Amino acid sequence: MKRVIWFLFIAVVAALLAIAARRAEGNVAILIPPYRIDLSLNAAVLILLGTFIAGYVLLGVANAARRLPEQARAYRARRRLEGASASLAAAVRAMVEGRWSRAVTLAASAAEQPETAGAASLIAARASAQLGETERTAKWIARAGETQDMQAAIDVLQAEIALEAREPHKALEAIERVQARGARHVHTLRLKLKAAVALQHWEDVLRLARQLEKHKALHPLAAAKTKSDAYEALFQRLQGDAYGVNALWQQVPAAERKDPAVALAAAQAFDAADLGLQSRMVLEAALAQHWDERLIAAYAQGHENSMAARIAQAEAWLERHSTDGALLVALGRLCLREQLWGKARQYLERSLAYRNAPETHALLGELAEQSGDRDAAFTHFQRAAKV
Repeated sequence: MKRVIWFLFIAVVAALLAIAARRAEGNVAILIPPYRIDLSLNAAVLILLGTFIAGYVLLGVANAARRLPEQARAYRARRRLEGASASLAAAVRAMVEGRWSRAVTLAASAAEQPETAGAASLIAARASAQLGETERTAKWIARAGETQDMQAAIDVLQAEIALEAREPHKALEAIERVQARGARHVHTLRLKLKAAVALQHWEDVLRLARQLEKHKALHPLAAAKTKSDAYEALFQRLQGDAYGVNALWQQVPAAERKDPAVALAAAQAFDAADLGLQSRMVLEAALAQHWDERLIAAYAQGHENSMAARIAQAEAWLERHSTDGALLVALGRLCLREQLWGKARQYLERSLAYRNAPETHALLGELAEQSGDRDAAFTHFQRAAKV
């Protein structure tokens, strides 16, 4: 649209000049002693206009000639930058493909340009680390450090490399440097979780797993496994410490108490601290949420002066799980501990119809030995060895 307007403007001006030139009758005298030149007014105007245009063109040509070296340098710099950017993109692609040597070569080419030197150095360092070249990795990290605003990326890279080298202390130091600058992104939390697991900082493991789960950055199954492993380690650390086990259990959120692995670890810790009642309550609450064979087996192995309450509860469960072989074996064990030989035999023999396990034959063999039936004991022990 601008061009059309300018074209119309020039056409109008040209038309006006043409009309004015047709009516112009004056003369212009140029005196250069001893010469005199007479020109019509129109010719003089045309000569002046032509001189102005010629001068303008000559000045433009001279200016272009003056700027030509600068433009040539800018063109070469632009071509180098385009080449470095292409090398950087190819280096990233090679990294993703797992072609580490190729990635180092391409990144080294891209690092020659200041605009791409930082990112290219990081890629070269990462690829060198994958190749196990420690000195070259350190060289590229130092090269990346010469670029501004790269320290956070360098620290994250160093944390990843340290974790791969099984140096969690170094990884944790690098992550803490990143977080000291205010960064709290998901990737650093994941790295910190890995370092905490490797260092067995179980309290930190629980906190980080919850944070990642809250941000949906950790699969629920992975989060549950991580937390249950942490609780198992914490409860094992408190073996025999009744006060400590009780205090830790009170800190477990209600949702996490439902996890069978967490409940099992807590129950075993309570048993080890001679708190059989608490162990039974933990297992019963967990079994009300998740019917799990591990919990049933632990229920039969708890430490209490009397197993009567456990037997009563297990028999109540049997009304709803009459074909559960694990529950029948647990009942058999409980009856054995209370010296209810007849009931123990009944439950154990009944369990064989649903679960032909070696432990069941072994228990029946022990029971037969106590009653003096050596033939039956031998038969059950032989079956236990074969199953």
